[in-house]
Amino acid sequence: RVRVVGIRLLWEILVLVTGLLFVFCSVLHPWYVSWLLLLVPLTPRRSVLYWSAAVVLTYTAYSSKPVVERAWALWLEYVPFFLFWFQELGTRLKFSLRRVEIVLQPVPPTSEAA
Repeated sequence: RVRVVGIRLLWEILVLVTGLLFVFCSVLHPWYVSWLLLLVPLTPRRSVLYWSAAVVLTYTAYSSKPVVERAWALWLEYVPFFLFWFQELGTRLKFSLRRVEIVLQPVPPTSEAA
């Protein structure tokens, strides 16, 4: 039997790994990010929603020939995404650390009757 917490954690890890893959890949086509939208109902994240909407700014590079990446478009696309992402990671880390503190609280010694 699988616990619900375990399944939720699995989805969280899947979103994190997929997001890291997309962030560090050398070529990221805008439609790749749309795959993350499939995971949003399972693990709602503002960062993924923002990135999937802002990734359209990538197409501004194709408005000129030769293709030139616009610095303002990249900043507008990635800076808010990373701010949302780090905020979400920090929130989840704080929650996880609180859970660990609760689990790792020292157990009072038991008095043994002689």
